[in-house]
Amino acid sequence: MEVSNLYTESTMFDADALIALRRLNSLAVAPDGTWAAVGVQRLNTDQTKYISDLVRLDLSSHESYPLTTGDTSDHSPTFLTDGRLAFLSMRGDDDSKKQAQIYAFRPTGGEPEAITDEPLGVSSFVAATDADTIVCLCSVLPQIPHDEQRAHMKDRREKGPSALVYDETPVRYWDHWLPQTRTHIVAFIDGVRHDLTPEVGREIEQTSLSVSPDGRYVIWSSRRKHQDSVHDHSFVLYDLKAKTQTVLFDEATLNVSNACWAPDSNRFAFVRHHRVTGTQGNNQLCVHDVDGQATKTLAAEHDLWFTPVTWAGKSRLVASAEADTSVAIFVVNVDSDTVERITAPEAGGAHRSLNVSNGRVFGLRARISHPPEPFVCDLAINSEPKLLACMSGFEMPSGIEVEDHRVVSTDGEPIQYFTVSKASETPRPALMWIHGGPVGQWGDDWHWRWNSIVGAEKDWLMVMPNPRGSTGFGQEFVEGIFGNTWGAQCYEDLTCVADEIQARDDVDETKFSAMGGSFGGYMTNWIGTQTSRFHRLVTHAGLFDLAMFHGVTDMPPWWAHVFNINPYTGRKDFDVYSPVAHVSHWKTPTLVVHGDLDYRVPVGEALALFEALQFHGVPSKLLIFPDENHWILKPRNILSWYTETLGFIEN
Repeated sequence: MEVSNLYTESTMFDADALIALRRLNSLAVAPDGTWAAVGVQRLNTDQTKYISDLVRLDLSSHESYPLTTGDTSDHSPTFLTDGRLAFLSMRGDDDSKKQAQIYAFRPTGGEPEAITDEPLGVSSFVAATDADTIVCLCSVLPQIPHDEQRAHMKDRREKGPSALVYDETPVRYWDHWLPQTRTHIVAFIDGVRHDLTPEVGREIEQTSLSVSPDGRYVIWSSRRKHQDSVHDHSFVLYDLKAKTQTVLFDEATLNVSNACWAPDSNRFAFVRHHRVTGTQGNNQLCVHDVDGQATKTLAAEHDLWFTPVTWAGKSRLVASAEADTSVAIFVVNVDSDTVERITAPEAGGAHRSLNVSNGRVFGLRARISHPPEPFVCDLAINSEPKLLACMSGFEMPSGIEVEDHRVVSTDGEPIQYFTVSKASETPRPALMWIHGGPVGQWGDDWHWRWNSIVGAEKDWLMVMPNPRGSTGFGQEFVEGIFGNTWGAQCYEDLTCVADEIQARDDVDETKFSAMGGSFGGYMTNWIGTQTSRFHRLVTHAGLFDLAMFHGVTDMPPWWAHVFNINPYTGRKDFDVYSPVAHVSHWKTPTLVVHGDLDYRVPVGEALALFEALQFHGVPSKLLIFPDENHWILKPRNILSWYTETLGFIEN
C-alpha cells in the first residue's frame, strides 16, 4: 500500500490534517511469522465517519496492501489455528441480518466466509491458537427462542415498546442505557455452536474473554455487587471438555482482570486489585496454576502496574506497564520472579497490540511525535524499537520540539510535564492541558482527541502536566489524589507548573490559558474558582457540582468509593472541593464544552456551570454536541471542536 503525506497542500498540521490521517488500532502476526494483519481506520469520502480496513504488512519487505476495502468496517484481526485470518464485520444485503459477525479469509485467498450467524450479532471474540475453538460475546433477548431472536428484535425496534425496566444499578454505561438484551458467551468448537451461559443475567456485561491455547478452557470475568454497592469481579473458568465451570477469586472487595494463558494451557497470568477504603490500591501481577490451584504474586517489589499481554515461552511472560511517561515492554520470568525491561527507557513511546514471533516482539508504537505505527523490537534488555512502516501518512512538521521537564511542587515532590512547541525568540501564547482520570497520564503517546501538535503549529507553547494522581510515577503519587482531595495537592502541583511557564521569556504571561477534559475539566473548574491568573479557560465534560454529579453519573457507588464519602451523609464535606460552592469567585472568561450523550459526566454539569457563570456575570460560552458522548469522535465534530476551543483561546 503506497502511503504519502496526506497534508502536503497545507503548510500547517491542523485539525483537517489530523482527521485525514489513517488510524492504526490493532496488529496480529500470522502463525508463520512472515506477515501481520493491521487494523486501519480511514476517513470516508464525505468526512462523516471512519471506516476500518484490514491491511497486510510483510514483515521482511515492510510492504503493505489492503485485504479489505469498501464501505464495510472490518476490524479485530485474529488468526485461527488453521492459518485463516478471522475478523469482525457487518456484511450482507439483508438489513435484518446486518449485524457484526465473524468472517475469515482462507490462507489461499478469495472472499471471506462467514463463521457465525448470531441473530443480534457478535461484539468480540477470541480464538485458540492450537485448536479449532472460537469463543465470542453475543447479545441475546431473554426468554426468546434462538430462531426468533432476529424477528423479535426487528419488531421491537420498529413498533416498540421502548420501555426499559431495572431493579438495580447501574442502569446506564458511558453513552447508552443498558439494554434489555443480555450478553451470552458462545463457543464454536469444530464448527459446532455451544451457548455457555444460557441462564446468565447482567453479571457478565462488559466482560472480557480468554481461551487457552489448547482450546479446553475459557475464562471470563463475572461481577457481583458488594455491600457498598460497588461491583467486584471474579473469574469463571469453564472447562469445554468437561462442560463444567469453576469460580475463581470470589472474594469481597477483590477484582481480577486481564487473564493471559501460558502456551502449555496449564496456567494463566492476570491482574489482581484489592479495593481498600480510602485508597486507590495497587494492581498486582499474578499467575495461577489451573491443576494445582496455586496462585503466585509476581514482581511485587516493582512499583509498577503490570498488564500481562502475551508469552514468549513457557516461563517468560510479556507485560506492559506505564513507567514514567512510557508504556514500556517487560518480560517477567514467572518461575524465578525476575523482571527485565525490554524497551530502553530513552526510547520512550507507548507500545500496544503486542505479538511475539521468532524471538522478537511486534506491535504498534506511538509517541507525541507520531501516531501509532507498526514496530519490531528484539526480546532483549534495553532494546531499541524500530518502526516498520509509516502507514498513517503522518510526517512531523518541521521545527516542532517535544521537551520533558520537572518542577518541584510545594511539598518537594518533582512534577513532570511536557512542552510541545516551535522555537520562538518572542513571547507567544501558552496553553496548559490538564488530563482526565484523574488516575491517568500525559504520556509520550499520540492523542487523537487532544493533539498538542495542532496547537504547537499555531506557535503556541503547549504544556501537558502530570500532577498528583498521574500514573507511571509510583503508587504513592497516585494515592495523592484519592479521597476527598481533588482540589488539594493536585492544584498545588499545577500551580507550580504554571509558575514556571509564566516565568519563561518566550511566553506572553497575559496570554496563558488552561484547558481540561473530564477530571481535567473538573480541575479547570476548580482553577476558575481559585485564581484569575489565566487568560481563558476551556472546560470539557468537567464536574461542577460534585454532590449532583454523584447521583446522575453511570457509576454512583464507585464515586462514593473514590471520594470516601457520599452526599447523603457528608454533603458539607462533599462541597469542600466542589466548584459550585466557590463559583462566586470565578472571573476568567470560560468556554464550557459537553456531549449530550455523556453519561459518565452528564450534561447537567455543563448546564449548571454555564448558568452559574452567566448569573455571576462571567464572560462565557456553551458548546454542546448533541450526538457525542464523553469524547468528541465524529470527524466533522472534531473539526468544530478545534475551531471553537482554539478560536476562543485566541481572542
